[in-house]
Amino acid sequence: MKNCIGCNKSLTSDQFSKRSASKDGLQDKCKVCNKADNAKFRKEKPEYINEWRVGKTDVLIAINRKYQSKWGSGVYKITNLLTNQIYIGSSKALLRRRNEHMEQFSSKNNTNKLLLQDILIYGRDNFIFEIIKQCPVKEARELEAKLIKKLQPHYNIKWK
Repeated sequence: MKNCIGCNKSLTSDQFSKRSASKDGLQDKCKVCNKADNAKFRKEKPEYINEWRVGKTDVLIAINRKYQSKWGSGVYKITNLLTNQIYIGSSKALLRRRNEHMEQFSSKNNTNKLLLQDILIYGRDNFIFEIIKQCPVKEARELEAKLIKKLQPHYNIKWK
């Protein structure tokens, strides 16, 4: 157990992000407090990210390439474990896309209202992200279209 200096709660270590510079290897604030602090900072200083990006084009491109190559491109499926309803998608960066979906689920900002509605009803833990096939982008788009046509997934509303 560790005390968060933000909310003064005693929490388990998995509720803190890592920080190699500290004795216990964890940050002083829990993940929830850090997220709130970051959101507050971004709201107070919206120009900061643009200032930070100036002169870092090469670094950002390198980070993006590394991030995209982590899982590569391909086709994925999101499954509701309680109803077995699915969503089929493709991406040139599967890891990034998975993280985007998870962020959208958390922020209630998902563009797929049907999927978001069920996530709110059944809970995020009842949905899993699975890679169907890692393949080049062109092949992924073709396979995605073929699977959507064949499986008629419940959550792929724009294809119906």
